[in-house]
Amino acid sequence: MNTAAANKSVVINHFRALERGDLEGALTAFTPNLINHRVEPGSPPGRAGLAATLGVVLQCFPSAVWRVENIVADSELVAAVLVIEGTAHGVIMGVQAKGQQVTWRHTHWFRMSGGKVVEHDAIRDDRGLLRQLGMNVRGPHPGGLGGGFSGVNVESAAVVGASP
Repeated sequence: MNTAAANKSVVINHFRALERGDLEGALTAFTPNLINHRVEPGSPPGRAGLAATLGVVLQCFPSAVWRVENIVADSELVAAVLVIEGTAHGVIMGVQAKGQQVTWRHTHWFRMSGGKVVEHDAIRDDRGLLRQLGMNVRGPHPGGLGGGFSGVNVESAAVVGASP
């Protein structure tokens, strides 16, 4: 198996472990000193912070389907479009779920080294999830974008007609 295929397999296995509710199995894809740009406020850095975040997600969506819609990989990077579908329970992002059926879209970027994820970033449709949980979400939202993915050169571009 070439490096790109191996990297892709690591990420797919991570999502399959989450679908099974296997947090420890899902964490094996990541180095302990992981750089995670999607860490929740107050969470520890590295894999420990990721474990805290994923623990909340697994508690809120214990029987969800984690569907990988698209995934591409090379020798260093993996990008995946993911949809989590299931019944929401517990508290997520400060909102008490009441058994709603939800669909939560994500795009994840993983930087790989030696068969492990060393850096992660994500864009999640948190606003869409909150709306499905009954929240009246309007206006700018601080989640979803930001953080960055170090080492990747991206040219900035203005969007014509976009409002701030």
